[in-house]
Amino acid sequence: MTKRKTVLLVSMKKIIIFIIIFMMMLSLIGLILWLNYNQLKEYDNTTHYSELISKRYSEEEIAVLEERVKKAWSSPEWEYTFFSFCLDFKVECVRKALNQYYVVLLQEDGKRVFVYFNKDWKASGQIVIVDKFKSKEEFDSFVQLDMPMEKIQAFDSNTLYSGRSSFFITGHYVKEGAIVLRYFNDIEKKERRVDAIEFLPNGEETCMTESFWMPCILAIDRIDG
Repeated sequence: MTKRKTVLLVSMKKIIIFIIIFMMMLSLIGLILWLNYNQLKEYDNTTHYSELISKRYSEEEIAVLEERVKKAWSSPEWEYTFFSFCLDFKVECVRKALNQYYVVLLQEDGKRVFVYFNKDWKASGQIVIVDKFKSKEEFDSFVQLDMPMEKIQAFDSNTLYSGRSSFFITGHYVKEGAIVLRYFNDIEKKERRVDAIEFLPNGEETCMTESFWMPCILAIDRIDG
């Protein structure tokens, strides 16, 4: 074997060893990322968000998040997964409610941001931003039958909506549970007015009625930090 062939063989062995080491490092990095990613999926329904969250986001950052989630909901070819979300935001507070998950973020102004994912960890198209939750007593002292919906909207900035052909429904989380209001169309006054009031106490089914479903927010997340 000539000296040139010997040098070439040694060089090839070094290259092969380098490739093997490189692939092993990539596999190790992938394993670490996979373990960290799955660890981020672990939910905690008992610790208050103020004890878990250390990072806050600007309104502009949350607005970008809203656009991505809305795009994922409206465009079948576009997905916004939990993995992508983890690359964009620091995941510190994950909850599980019924058949979905949500992540709690905090804005710089103190507002809570709830980002929802389905059982496959894909964004479900829902983001709820809340400044402060009112109490049931506040609602009871204000809301009345036949009240225009505009007054309800002005009273509660956290109003959640569900439209139907013959009637309209709004959902309102309070500290003690949720209040669901049904409206009728007042053709003469050209406005929607409260037709029925239903209170759902805190519990696993707080987010559902026979005619309305709203994104779940656990009772622990309706306690101010």
